[in-house]
Amino acid sequence: MPVTGSNPHSSRVIPREYVSAFILVTSLFFMWAVAHNMNDILIRQFQKALDLSRGQASFIQVSFYLAYAVAAIPAGYAMKKLGFKRAILTGLLLYALGAALFYPAAEVGNYSFFLVALFIIAIGIVFLETSGSGYITLVGDPATAARRINFAQSFNGLGGFVAPLIGGVFIFSGIEHSPDAIAALSPQALQEYRALEARQVQLPYLGLAGVLVLVALLVAVTRFPASGARASSSGTPTLAGVFAHRSFVWAIVAQFFYVGAKIGVWSYFIDFTKELTPLTPEKTAAYYLSASLLSFMVGRFIGTYLMKCIAPRRLLALERWSTSAWWASRWWPAA
Repeated sequence: MPVTGSNPHSSRVIPREYVSAFILVTSLFFMWAVAHNMNDILIRQFQKALDLSRGQASFIQVSFYLAYAVAAIPAGYAMKKLGFKRAILTGLLLYALGAALFYPAAEVGNYSFFLVALFIIAIGIVFLETSGSGYITLVGDPATAARRINFAQSFNGLGGFVAPLIGGVFIFSGIEHSPDAIAALSPQALQEYRALEARQVQLPYLGLAGVLVLVALLVAVTRFPASGARASSSGTPTLAGVFAHRSFVWAIVAQFFYVGAKIGVWSYFIDFTKELTPLTPEKTAAYYLSASLLSFMVGRFIGTYLMKCIAPRRLLALERWSTSAWWASRWWPAA
């Protein structure tokens, strides 16, 4: 991928010596998207399996994203101390541990156990996001860093697309009882039904844990060349120092609202589908969710391509403007 960059000796977005490590790190974007979007399936599944209200099921996302608040800064310090490769291995093993804990959690049918497992998964993902995103941006010409990270993040969209398919096929059993039918079940039959639904998560999450261990082994035997990041002429940057940059602070604010809106919509997509069209099977609703995430993935790849000829800042501004114009046309149609 030839580009014009600030380094006259590098004509590639991804320098040849980094390709193997880049492919592995890019696969992590896919892997953590699977966990994020499987939560959307779990919110619906646990309402059935554990007899939760919609509000109680929301603690799936609370537990998951609480890990970001708790572990983000420690993960950054760990990455600085351990290096990119060891930090990535730490994240993969924590992620795999949390996924494996779904098996005993389903056996006992305890919601708190599941929340602890999700918290561990999320801590692992925090390590992966912190180290993986950093490595991707630093392994080539700084002028093409935005294209590299956006390309890698496009596989985040692929993971988002695949996760509801996995949930629809392997987690949703296809057995859906109406409230009246639930009330008519005997205590023993109801207990057996909920136990069956809880165990639906065991195979997918054990499989996920196995894949993560395999990826960890590949990372362990793959050479990760030094990122080649240039030292700052003003000395070592501090955590407090980065907040002196207004653009950084406003980027955090924008990201906060963006993630909140995204999670709020997709977390309850299946619930809202069932509420609006009660005859829609859960599996079908999961496939609808997957289709919406497919459009998200396509947009990512298109955005990466457009960065070849449009500056990232202008492309983002154009996207925000077009989205705002679309919503305005929906809310204030012409008379």
